[in-house]
Amino acid sequence: MKPKSLKLFLLFSFFLFSFFYNSIPPLMTTIQEVFILKISVSTIVPVILTTGFILSSLLSALIIVKIGLRVSLIIAILTGMSSCILCIVARELILFNTGIFLFGFGYGWGILSLTAAYAHLEKKLQNFGLLHACFGLGGILAPLFISFIFSFHIDFRGIFVIYFILFFFLCIFMLITKTPENTKYTSYSFKNIIFPLKNIIIISCLFIIFFYSGCEVGMVTWAGNMFKDLHHFPKEISVLFITFFWIFFTMGRLFTDFLYKKLGKINLVLFTCFPALAILFLLIFAGRISSVILFSVCAFFLAPVFPVVQKYTNSLIPETEIGLLNGFIYIFAGAGIMLMTSLMGIISEQSIRLGYIIPLTGFLCIIFILIFGIILVNRKKMGKTNRPE
Repeated sequence: MKPKSLKLFLLFSFFLFSFFYNSIPPLMTTIQEVFILKISVSTIVPVILTTGFILSSLLSALIIVKIGLRVSLIIAILTGMSSCILCIVARELILFNTGIFLFGFGYGWGILSLTAAYAHLEKKLQNFGLLHACFGLGGILAPLFISFIFSFHIDFRGIFVIYFILFFFLCIFMLITKTPENTKYTSYSFKNIIFPLKNIIIISCLFIIFFYSGCEVGMVTWAGNMFKDLHHFPKEISVLFITFFWIFFTMGRLFTDFLYKKLGKINLVLFTCFPALAILFLLIFAGRISSVILFSVCAFFLAPVFPVVQKYTNSLIPETEIGLLNGFIYIFAGAGIMLMTSLMGIISEQSIRLGYIIPLTGFLCIIFILIFGIILVNRKKMGKTNRPE
């Protein structure tokens, strides 16, 4: 497959995995109704989803180099198909959660495989803003699709039937075309694994990913409850508001590379974090209509953070270790999602407004880390300047 065609395939596959993953937050209120769960108890669903994501990120980062990119991606698809079967047949919460665990495991494995393949394209073809915009596009279409399915009063398990079919055809296409190449790399030594964790700049970036991912996913996961339970919108309309979030989010991702070139990495993240912080503060006190507007606009400022930090972090290490580093990135992302989404769910049981203090705190932490990073980098530069010849 030609490089440009391969890039399109990777972007489309990234979109599909995003489409599947972003279906879970719009389904949260339905899952609560079907299995008769309180908000605080239903936090088990995103926790199990994220546990699968973290575990797969850890394992795939070490195994992809041995089995190759194409085989790794096929494993992710087969795991996704298995998860769909379990979610379809599940009548008890434990079996459904097993399916959700495999869903998160397959998603994490697939995203890391796709990111590694994308990072090994020619430099001129790489555009991480566009790659992550495909994630946003999946977020836009998933709630619309679910709202459409609900309008026909179809059982939510029917959604997983459709996803199984899509997974199946993607797998058949890859087997026939042998796309992407099954690239393998030298196995990592213990020294390779420890090296990124000794770099204070990389550690700082990983913690930014930790807080950012928790903020983004936590906001979206409990948005349905905010609009339905707090502002009393119908369930079908509440799901559509999540689409508004992803529309603004995708716009932000599409502008990321342009803003990166104009502002630089640190200025861009600061430029987006401060407005996001202000909007989140206002969202806590917002009324019925203003909450929809603030929730959507906040997504535009959230969007650039992850791809900018990921791109910068990847530039700090040799190309052969990108897969490993991306494994660390997604492990930290998953840990942030698990912790902050759970805290939001537990607090939201008492007050949904108070639950949104968690992402507000997360962005305060990101700004603090950025200021710490700027001071650290400047000290290193001064140290080099003052070093005697």
